[in-house]
Amino acid sequence: MNYPPYNKIRSTGEMRECYEKAIKEVASLRESARNQRAANSENRKEVLEGRKQVKKLNKDILTMTKKEKAAEEASKCGYWSGAAVAFTSILYMIWDRVGYPYEQSKFGAEFWSSEPVFGVISWVITMTFASFYKAAQGK
Repeated sequence: MNYPPYNKIRSTGEMRECYEKAIKEVASLRESARNQRAANSENRKEVLEGRKQVKKLNKDILTMTKKEKAAEEASKCGYWSGAAVAFTSILYMIWDRVGYPYEQSKFGAEFWSSEPVFGVISWVITMTFASFYKAAQGK
């Protein structure tokens, strides 16, 4: 409200009237402030609850993303491992036709065609393929 300056008030009655208006205005403003604080408190509770939900959803999404990434990496690993074993099998087929390395040595074809040697060669080729994969991915 607009109140006249104190030196412009002409009578005690006018001063009392301005005083009562000011008291009512202050009471109204206090009530408004109280209502605003109550509304802000409710809004704050809603905001905090919303933040908790967002945090939980982000955690769930991150977990799903990590699982998806792990599944994708496992799939790629399977492809590279399968390619390495296929390469080893083809290598053994070629050796069976052409002849095994050092066939005339004391080891002979029995050594090269044994399962442990096949496993070791498969492992070495798999590691070689894995190093190629890492190099291609920049890891």
